[in-house]
Amino acid sequence: MKVWRWWKATKARHRLVLKLLDECGQVVMFSWLIILNLVFWDSGEAEDILSPLPGGAWWRWVGLAFAVLFLPAACRGAVHAWRAWRRDPDRVRAG
Repeated sequence: MKVWRWWKATKARHRLVLKLLDECGQVVMFSWLIILNLVFWDSGEAEDILSPLPGGAWWRWVGLAFAVLFLPAACRGAVHAWRAWRRDPDRVRAG
């Protein structure tokens, strides 16, 4: 029975760390989407005829809007996951 309790506690601790890594990975991904979208904004392609907006094809605007809208949500999720990890009483503290 002791082993089972230890396993459940270990699994819960790992779940917090995995959640933290997942949320931080989303922050990095959306940040890079914004950076890549802005770096390659004018890559020499012809203007899209269907694009009502200046500066490129409509998918560039959609990609930029997607990344800009989801970045704050990813940051919020990362902060919540970090706070949950910090509150974990079984966390091994360095030092």
